[in-house]
Amino acid sequence: MYEKAKKRNIKILIALLCLAVIAGSYGIYVFMTKDPYKAYTAYKEDNKKAGTMKHEVQDEEKFYLSVYYPVFDNEVLDQAVSAYRNDKIQSDLKQNSKIIINVDYDSYDIFDSYISIAFHQTLMDEDGHALKTTTSTINYDKKQNKIMETKDVLRRDYMSLLRNKAKDANVDVEKVTKNNTNNFIIGEKEVRFLYGNSMDRMITIPYDENKEYIALTNPNIPSLYQKEAIVPKQKDQNIDPNKPMIAFTFDDGPSDLTLKLMDAFDKYDANATFFMVGPNVERRSDVVKEMYARGFQLGNHTWTHEKELTRLTHAQLMKEIYDTQDAIFKACGHDADYLRPPYGSYDTNVLKASIMPVAYWGVDSEDWKSRNVDSIKKEILKSVFDGAIILEHDIYGTSVDAAIELLPELKAKGYQIVSLDTLMKYRGDKLTKTSYITPSLYE
Repeated sequence: MYEKAKKRNIKILIALLCLAVIAGSYGIYVFMTKDPYKAYTAYKEDNKKAGTMKHEVQDEEKFYLSVYYPVFDNEVLDQAVSAYRNDKIQSDLKQNSKIIINVDYDSYDIFDSYISIAFHQTLMDEDGHALKTTTSTINYDKKQNKIMETKDVLRRDYMSLLRNKAKDANVDVEKVTKNNTNNFIIGEKEVRFLYGNSMDRMITIPYDENKEYIALTNPNIPSLYQKEAIVPKQKDQNIDPNKPMIAFTFDDGPSDLTLKLMDAFDKYDANATFFMVGPNVERRSDVVKEMYARGFQLGNHTWTHEKELTRLTHAQLMKEIYDTQDAIFKACGHDADYLRPPYGSYDTNVLKASIMPVAYWGVDSEDWKSRNVDSIKKEILKSVFDGAIILEHDIYGTSVDAAIELLPELKAKGYQIVSLDTLMKYRGDKLTKTSYITPSLYE
């Protein structure tokens, strides 16, 4: 009996020793294989509402990187995300020890119109102490298929709005500059502009309290144009920069003749820019809407066209410009891209007041003076040149008829007839040097 118990105890002891060896071996295995940086790969799960989450780890001698990022299967947006990963992840802090970099993100789909992404980057030492935190944003317009800038979110004299709000948000007003406004997050009720490390300094612009400043176009977002966005036809797609090009511009409309003029330009695969006055915009808002939808360029020619802008007070100047800008935006959900002051009169104060470049002209048809088709055509043909901005008025039948007759003649001479934007793209240096187009000084 004693011998049986002794043998049983020996077996139990051997089994316990085996278990101890196995447990010890497992413990050594776990210790050897445990990821020392696992704690730094954490991410939030409830704030990724757009895109498919991806995760990459990079373990180098000087840094350990854990980065989460979204993929959208959209070339424009995925390129922007890739650019963030390649250019904005920082690992160059001067440290004696290894740096830990953790990148997480928030992503939101706003009313199926905009995607807003905020990347949160934290740099730590190996003990987990935070050295630096930053937030960088990407905002994407799904309808227009483009990465958004401040001017796509806010309009009018938006810098004044941001500076006024900065004081309430405890943001240094000196930091609120035109070149320092593109770090923002679009939300369902407001847009937030970031002005500090991480999210510690923000200027919040609620939509419903600032309708006249909101450039976003969506039925759910309060603005002067609370409708679905218009996606304009893409003109000027097959431009040869080595061939001569000109831009027709028409002042004082829109009128009852403007649609006829637009039809002719479409027929000859040509573009034009229309500098409109406020009351005519209000009277023919349907024409303005069609003008934008068909891909023509919108211009602002002030509200009254009665006085030279250089003779106005700042308040009068702002009213002349932005009352017309508001009327254009109400009509189509897009602002004018250029300002043409009445009589071509502008100075530094005008350039500072206008968020738009100021457009002059290189060829004056003098159509308002002659009111004669042949005279208008002769004046243009004798003066036209590569890069010319041609001035006419779409309120006179003779001017419209002259332009329509000139389209095939100018095309036969090899001229490409384009918008001011396209002319600036290919002849910008020449245009600005000659002051035919003067960039805005607005800040």
